[in-house]
Amino acid sequence: MQSSSFTSKAYMSQLTIIHFALLMGVILFGAVTILLNSRDQLQNPGSDLTETLQLVVSVVALIGIIASRFMSNQQLKKLQQKGNLFEKLIGYQGALITKYALLEAPSLFGVVCFFLTANYFFLGTTALILAIFIGQRPTRFKLVNDLHLNQEEKAQIENPETVIKKY
Repeated sequence: MQSSSFTSKAYMSQLTIIHFALLMGVILFGAVTILLNSRDQLQNPGSDLTETLQLVVSVVALIGIIASRFMSNQQLKKLQQKGNLFEKLIGYQGALITKYALLEAPSLFGVVCFFLTANYFFLGTTALILAIFIGQRPTRFKLVNDLHLNQEEKAQIENPETVIKKY
């Protein structure tokens, strides 16, 4: 019977794939809506709806940005108390997914509003959120700092071939 290993390299690859997939989902959806709007297949609704949606998207974006930081910080504080590196890493992945989801949701909402109104304000708001999202790309350095890892745990993370858990 073969056993599988959970390495630092594999873990970082998982985090990177999750980040990239969520980011590309918003970008591709935005590209499709730009293409559809450029073909003039959609009619622009009244300015009242556009003005209302501008306010709503701005508020939702702000709430998403603040909530992503607050929620992930709360989760990270709890993870720092765990004694097992593997448990910390699994929890860290969950914290990142929460953070990314809270950034992705207002981004997608902005794209939908652009789709409905053909107003580029919404794509600008989405671009701003995506810039923040890109800045949240997972790295070993961020992981070590976010979890306040000790020297032994830090050495395990920094060595890509370190086996963190065997199955």
